[in-house]
Order: sequence, then structure tokens, then C-alpha cells
Amino acid sequence: MDDAFIVGGGFSGFILKTLIPNATIITPIHFPTPTLSSGMQQRHALDINKICAKKSKSFGFLKFAKNTGLHDRLIIGGNSSIWGGFIDISRLDPAIVEELSQVGLFFSRLTPKEIGVSSNRSSYRQLHDSFGRILDTSLFLEPVRNSYLRSIKVEKGHRHLKLIDCEGSISSDSEIVLNSDSILYLAPGVCQLIDILYNSEILSEGDRLEFDEYKMKWVLGWAYSNKSPMKVDDKNTIIRYFPSAALSHAIGLQKAPRKLRFLNVFGFFLDQVYLSEIVTSRFTITNGVLLKELGGGGFGKSIHYFNLRINGTPLNEYIAKHLPNTFILGMASVVQTKPGPISNDIVLQAVNLVKAHRKVCEL
Repeated sequence: MDDAFIVGGGFSGFILKTLIPNATIITPIHFPTPTLSSGMQQRHALDINKICAKKSKSFGFLKFAKNTGLHDRLIIGGNSSIWGGFIDISRLDPAIVEELSQVGLFFSRLTPKEIGVSSNRSSYRQLHDSFGRILDTSLFLEPVRNSYLRSIKVEKGHRHLKLIDCEGSISSDSEIVLNSDSILYLAPGVCQLIDILYNSEILSEGDRLEFDEYKMKWVLGWAYSNKSPMKVDDKNTIIRYFPSAALSHAIGLQKAPRKLRFLNVFGFFLDQVYLSEIVTSRFTITNGVLLKELGGGGFGKSIHYFNLRINGTPLNEYIAKHLPNTFILGMASVVQTKPGPISNDIVLQAVNLVKAHRKVCEL
């Protein structure tokens, strides 16, 4: 494969890097405070943090209204430093499972005793590293180019990546020029992606953005009750957290301490129920602000928003009209087929994208 560049240091970037080991990763490890002088704004409404997890602040050029339901973790590792690490292996080729295992991932069965989690889906696993911690992709990605991609400009068939370098205490501007044969994968978080497209003038005033999301709710239960939410309609997906795992997940611990397991004997549990009903939210860009135009107040509850359409056009189809040899991977680009974890859909799309590009290069 020709030179490949990956923008993004979360789960999507990690999967691409696993499939294309020689690719260059561009992602900010941290933002020095002087970056604000470049015109970037801190967007408090998009911050999502947990007490014991690495802290992240959202920065960008496009303003977001407070009620969008969107979230942003502008940090290497992205959401993987606070997520549950769940994946459905039923649709994954055993070859990709083996490839991910070779880089140090373990696909652990969900067991109440060891992990403190169970599910009504027997094919669900939790991704762990060799220390038994839930996967944090930042531990697998370095070395990376510690830069923030501000925008992409196309001049005479070449893509100019306008970067803000984040090394040291002072940020500086730089540029990478990609020739027509180089493949660019955009795999940042959703809000960062929208920011890049806006700065690149691929998104503009009045554009309409639509996302889908499966409804999700939390249900508190007791194991000794005759009523078990695990027996609901098979269309729904349930991930059941017992107290040790529920507490650890809530505060951002990637591994539940053994000493918390005594809490499980009381029989209480917390079910994360992903419903088969899909809700759609619509946003528009007005006066440099992303505003929510349509959608229920519960949008963003699962943080699994997917299938971004821009003015009614699917994301990668829209991008193909503006950027040559550039592809997007992540929640925004996939069409999630079942309620629950979205990681398996991202893996499937990554495999299909890379396979397609390898075939083209072999011609």
C-alpha cells in the first residue's frame, strides 16, 4: 500500500494502525495552553470526564450549542480511556480477532465473578490488555505525530494538511503535503471531525447534519427478584453491571479492584439496556455555531451516534466529492446494525476499507 496517514488516536485509529503498521498517526497527545491564541476555543459543554480517568478538554474552532448531546475527548486514546470495552465477535472474521490478539489484546468473556459483567448476548466480549485492564488505545499507538489537524486544503491535486503542532509548551503551525497516491484516513472523534470539515470549508453555513442513535436506558435490579430485565425482548441488548464493575465504570477505573467484589454478594445490578428503537437528531450550522434543530432530549445518552449524513448524503460519499483518496472511519461513518457496542461495526468497516485499498494498489 502507498503511504498512509491516520488522523485520530482513539479506537478507530488504533484499528487502522493495526491493519496498516507502517501508517503515520497524527493525533494530539496534549494541548499546550497557548494554543488558545490561535483562535481555538474551549468548549465546556462537550467535555466528558470521569474522576479516576485521564482528564480531557474539548478545543476547536467551530462553536457548539450547549444542548447538542455530543461529546468530545481531545486526548490520545479518545473515548477508550473511559469506555466499557465491549465488542460483539459474532460478525468478526477469526483472522481479524487473531490479528488484534497478536498486538496484545484479549477478548475476555463476560462473567459476573471475574469481570463483574454479564449480557444477554453470548458473543459479547470485553477487550483487555495483558494486565487485565479495559483497552486504552493510547498504550498501543505511540510513537505519533503530536499535532492537531486544523484543516485540509486541496491544491493542484495535492492535499495540504494544516497542523497545529503540540510539542512542548508553545504550539506552532506546520503542514504536511500528501500526493495523489497517499491514502488519508480521518478517524478522529465526531466533534473533531466536524471541526476539521468546517475549517476545510467542506461544511459551511446552512449545512444540515443528521445522526442516528439507538435509544438506551439504565435499569436498577436485584438478582433475587423474579423480575429479571435480562428476559426482555430479544431485539434489545443488555449489559449487566454488578456493583464492583458498575462503580469502577462510573469513576473511570479500567480494572475493578478485587477488594470491591464483596459488593456483588448483595445481588444488586445495573442494566444498560440498548433498545431497538432508533432516534435521529438533526443539526445545522448557523452563524458559526452547530445548533440542534431536531431530536429528543435523550440523544447522546449512549455516546454511540452513527451514520452521519450531510445534507442527506452519507458521510464518505459526501467526502469523496471534496477530498481525493480520503476516507473516514469511526462512529460517524458506520451504520450500526444492532443496538449495543459499536466497536464491531468500526472494525468491520476498517477491514473492508483497507482490503479495498490493497486491491487497488495491487492493480
